[in-house]
Amino acid sequence: MSAESRTRGALRAALAYLTKRERHKSPERVKELRWSSANHWTVARGVTVIALLALAVEIRSHELFLAAMAFGWVVDAADGALARRRQCETVFGAQLDALADRLTVLAVAAGSVVLADGATVTVVAAAVVSLQYVAVDQLVFGQFLRFDLWTPDEFHIKSPRVWAFNWSRIGKVVGGLPAGLLALGRPVAAAAIVLAVALIAVRAWCYAAIAKLAEAEARQRKAVAKLLVERLGVSAALAETAAKVVVGDPELEDLAQRLSAVEDKVDPDPALDGALDRLAAVPVGIAQPRNA
Repeated sequence: MSAESRTRGALRAALAYLTKRERHKSPERVKELRWSSANHWTVARGVTVIALLALAVEIRSHELFLAAMAFGWVVDAADGALARRRQCETVFGAQLDALADRLTVLAVAAGSVVLADGATVTVVAAAVVSLQYVAVDQLVFGQFLRFDLWTPDEFHIKSPRVWAFNWSRIGKVVGGLPAGLLALGRPVAAAAIVLAVALIAVRAWCYAAIAKLAEAEARQRKAVAKLLVERLGVSAALAETAAKVVVGDPELEDLAQRLSAVEDKVDPDPALDGALDRLAAVPVGIAQPRNA
């Protein structure tokens, strides 16, 4: 197969990929996915759990307090599974789920302090756990938006280690464990502090690792875009869009290598280039279902 044929094949693969994404990025499709049943579950879960936690504090029922938190964890896992099964995972849904989680932990922290009658160790634990889960975890969570990912759950594509620490099943359980210990009461509040501090240190390492990865991908995208412009004569806007979806994608990451093998500029294909040009304006990183 000639270098030109290999290059055309790579571009057609990119075109197919972009075309699939385009179907799910129209305003109508984004609106449809934004208010999917999974997101309805997330809103209902957040409101219900916080209301139950408030009721438990009002009637001074530690048992109801723990039951409300356990219920929240179960429904949180269920709405995520629902989104994956119905292929309606979105950036908005991931952010909405994170917001519900953060508000729930804040409610747990406040309720734990009240139920412990303001015990010093519980107050300190509530402050440290809130810092860990609401501030530091949210900071790391938001980093997936720097990449062409659907949700943080897809971060294993970029870094299996960072994904394992933060968004694997075990990572998620460990991340929520300090809040669970805090809810159990004063006897284990010190353990919640120690674990939360340890997790803050881990999250700091993850944040630094993600920053380095983002910088490396930015350099790689520039290199791919430069090859597209120089070897194939595409527009700079098109090259930038194509580079964003190519870099880091297992099916397209060899595009740069194929382009590098082309010594001479390939004559443009009007039909292919026209189709790609129409996709150049498609924003990258908006709502997209898995297996789209």
